Amino acid sequence: MPAAPTVLNTQHHYSSVDNKGWPKKLSKDNCNTVFSFLEQYSVLVCKQHCTAIINLDRHLQEQHKTLVVVRRQIVRYFLPLPTLNPSAIELLEQPAWLVQELGAPLDGMKCKACSFITINRGNMKTYYKTAHKLS
Repeated sequence: MPAAPTVLNTQHHYSSVDNKGWPKKLSKDNCNTVFSFLEQYSVLVCKQHCTAIINLDRHLQEQHKTLVVVRRQIVRYFLPLPTLNPSAIELLEQPAWLVQELGAPLDGMKCKACSFITINRGNMKTYYKTAHKLS
């Protein structure tokens, strides 16, 4: 008796998340997996990009390539939160504790005259020249 023909599964498995577990397409329904409101600081954080959000609409457009209709839904969803601009947050004295939603700490530089911080030496030089008129 001849062997039964092999039946191949032609359905493709589609995953709604990328290989790091982030949603491939953001929506109002899944935005809480990417964004987190840090009530202690009154700051909205993008966990995927390890950054505090200043302009959510712009972040969604530039970093997540989100369509305008979806951006508006997500912005409206987070609008009731009492957020502060991240620059208004007072930096903690050392040693500071890890804010898990921002990911692992990076080596960086802090302005000696104010609270500006950056990980980029060129940004620090530019900042000194423009903000404090130093060279």
